[in-house]
Order: sequence, then C-alpha cells, then structure tokens
Amino acid sequence: MKKLLLLAATLPLIIGWDFSSWFSKDEIKVDTVPIVKSLLKENGVVTYSRKKNFSKTISDIYLGYDKSDKLIVAVAVRSFKAYEKVTGIIVVKNEPNDVVKVVSAKIPNKQAIDDKEKLDKVLIALTNITGKVLKEHNGKIHKIDAVSGATTYHKKIYTNFNTMARIAIKELAKKPNWPRKKLQ
Repeated sequence: MKKLLLLAATLPLIIGWDFSSWFSKDEIKVDTVPIVKSLLKENGVVTYSRKKNFSKTISDIYLGYDKSDKLIVAVAVRSFKAYEKVTGIIVVKNEPNDVVKVVSAKIPNKQAIDDKEKLDKVLIALTNITGKVLKEHNGKIHKIDAVSGATTYHKKIYTNFNTMARIAIKELAKKPNWPRKKLQ
C-alpha cells in the first residue's frame, strides 16, 4: 500500500506534469521607472530623487521638486497580492494650504488579474483612492480604507495603498536631502 501511495505521489513528477501553476502565479514584472517619471512630469516635477529598496514594505520612494526647488510630490512603489501578485504605485502631492492628497493610484501590471469581476473591483478601488485627501491643512490625517462590504482582497488593496501613502507623507514631511536628478 505504501509503495502504491508513493507511486501515485511521484508519478506526475516522473511524467513531467507541473501543477505549480494551479497553486500560485508569478508576478508579471513591470518596469516602474518610466511610469513614475511620467507621473512626476504630469505633476509639475522638474527634478527628483529616488531611494531604491527603501524598506521591507516599499521597494522605491521618489520625491519630486518643482521649478522653485520646492518638494511637491512623493511616489511610493510596492508589490502586494490583490487577487494576484501586482505592483502598486501611489502619488501624493502637497496642495496649497498644506493639504496632501492622492493624485494617482495605479497598478501597471493589472493584467495579472485574469478574472474580469476581480479586476473591476481593483479598478473601482483605484478610482476611490485617487483624489482622497490624506492630510488636512490642520494636520489631521485620514486613512485610505475600504468601503463596507469589501472582500478580503479588496480590503488588502486599500490597506496596501494606505501603507504606501503613509510612508510617502512621512517622506514629504521629512524632506530628506537625497541626490537629485533632472527629470528628462
């Protein structure tokens, strides 16, 4: 009986069947640099700085400066699971009167999510996040949170973008003196 079980367990491997794709899917890799540079340009950035491998949770942080050398934008990039492994990009901007809001939330490799219904939920979440005021002029901080009735993965999308936004806001406030490059 043991030999039969062992044969049943190893036969697919011997034949060469691969079931790994049934259980997990690799992330569709995306080069975020040109996307981020385009987003920086859209927001009036002239020079920027970048910190690669920023932390365990954030792969990259970009800070964007306008023509008067004022820090106006922070961009955070992070990979996470939203039905499938994807990469999120959030852009937060200092508005007049010290208001900070989300000007863009993107998942450039959203095609990794095959299911149309799930993809629609992701796109709705991105729409809901974009335009959200994160910090009011009086300093009050607002969270990016899921709508009531959201699924576990839907909540994860909001949680991940909230994490990215929090770190981006902190870097805007710190105004670190990282080496800068002219935006081409």
